[in-house]
Amino acid sequence: MIALDLDGFKHVNDRYGHAMGDQVLKSLAECLRACTRSTDVSARLGGDEFMVLLVHSNKTSGLDFFNRLSDLFRQAQAALSIGAEARCTLSAGLICISTDIYANAKAVLRRVDEALYLAKQSGKNQIHYVIDPDPRVPA
Repeated sequence: MIALDLDGFKHVNDRYGHAMGDQVLKSLAECLRACTRSTDVSARLGGDEFMVLLVHSNKTSGLDFFNRLSDLFRQAQAALSIGAEARCTLSAGLICISTDIYANAKAVLRRVDEALYLAKQSGKNQIHYVIDPDPRVPA
């Protein structure tokens, strides 16, 4: 599971307007559609936050997905009327969860959000990986 956040999105809205911000969001949605498989699920949580569930994936495939998505998103923004200095990048948190049906969803979401926060805090434009929480631990 990957939690995504756009770096610099507020700056785009402030400098270029909300219509351009909408174009950036649409561009990311198209990139997500191009990078995900039919078994994966991606969703916008609100604002500039997204969640991607990569089914039957591991740390390596999660990192590869993030790198492909980041590269494609960078290229897609070049087609928009945004100066290179104002283009958004992506920060992400990655967690690999077991298929245990008893896994604690709240704990997983909290951990992937913490990983995203660490990526932002560490300079943005990167992904941070955290280890799967123990599904027996209450959230």
